[in-house]
Amino acid sequence: MEYQVESYRGRYVVDLRNRTCACGRWQLSGIHCQHAIACMKMNKEESELYMADCYRVEACKRSYSFPISPLNDSNQWIHEDFLKLQSPKFPEKKRGSRQTKRRKEAWELEKTKKDKQGR
Repeated sequence: MEYQVESYRGRYVVDLRNRTCACGRWQLSGIHCQHAIACMKMNKEESELYMADCYRVEACKRSYSFPISPLNDSNQWIHEDFLKLQSPKFPEKKRGSRQTKRRKEAWELEKTKKDKQGR
């Protein structure tokens, strides 16, 4: 169940049993990459066998199987006074111009001191 796929970008090892590919796309998204699809086609297998459960039609139907209750208009909602939201406080911007020169390391400062003393 392990395959080596060569493409114009390089070689990739695909493991259909563990649902992994060396490119990392299959593990990241759960959607098989082009390298995995090539292996499935070579085996004459359906790609749906290796699809993650969250992308199946049954999972989509399960997520919408619960009834959605209607809501009143927002001006008919009950307003509670005890919960007051405050906006976040952002730090004040520093005044003056930004530093354009880099800060020198300690060894660079010592070197310039020695150069000045030697002259």
